[in-house]
Amino acid sequence: MSFLVVGLMSSNASAQGAYVNVGAGFGFGDGSMSGSNSVSTNDGNTQTAVFGSLGSGLNVGAGFGFMFNENFGAELGVNYLIGSEYTNTYDGTFTTSGSGGGASITTNSGGTYSMSANLLRINPSLVVMGGGDKIKPYAKFGVMLGFGTATVSESFTSSSTDGTTTTSSEGMSTSELSGGIGFGFSGALGASYSLNDKMSLFAEMNMNNMSWAAMSGIRLTDTSTDTDPSGTTTTNNLDGATTFELQTNYVDEITPTSNTFANPNVLETSPRDELKEKVGVGSVGINIGLKISF
Repeated sequence: MSFLVVGLMSSNASAQGAYVNVGAGFGFGDGSMSGSNSVSTNDGNTQTAVFGSLGSGLNVGAGFGFMFNENFGAELGVNYLIGSEYTNTYDGTFTTSGSGGGASITTNSGGTYSMSANLLRINPSLVVMGGGDKIKPYAKFGVMLGFGTATVSESFTSSSTDGTTTTSSEGMSTSELSGGIGFGFSGALGASYSLNDKMSLFAEMNMNNMSWAAMSGIRLTDTSTDTDPSGTTTTNNLDGATTFELQTNYVDEITPTSNTFANPNVLETSPRDELKEKVGVGSVGINIGLKISF
């Protein structure tokens, strides 16, 4: 931060006033979510840790700011996150001896669980601006609010063969989570390069620790396909599904009267209740863009 302190003493009055900026960048997940990739065989199980967050991905946005004097100002930024997927996988292969000296049987199974988020993020910040003729360092400190949805995709495969006969199954489902407001603190360090009196380019490294808990969920697709020597059958598992099976309310507390599987008086015409669960949408990233002063 010493380069900012030095810059504060050499700033000029032309830095005062309103400005707008537009930019884009990419964020890398801050590791606030943890899971694993698992591989199992007859020899045992191997698990590999997977860290990430739903904040990883491309973002585009704009901001409006006002410098109260040469060195201090405020900015309201708005950007849209097009999130990358956070994924955990499972794979298993096992071979067992056939009964009565028959052929051995090999079974394979696998699964994938993925989440991604698209969020509109509001980012009010305080700005500390350094001085310089062409290059001006700056820092931003603020909070970040997030509004949007997350998509959950799950898939599975399984098969069994004795070398002569093979049976297999596969399936895929998608759900959408929505509601709730993400919250976190944000900060950035960057520098702007003056093109003329009104326009400058900027580049910055930024981070935020936002987390988010959805308030509702809905299953959008759910299909399965089974194959055996007699043929292949595909089933749409949403056919005939009740509201209880398709929709979820995420709540702060589960009681004996909550609409859950444990309730003997479950209401099939109402969404089921499940406890809220926070997910990480924080990131560390780089943004570049154009700033126009008035």
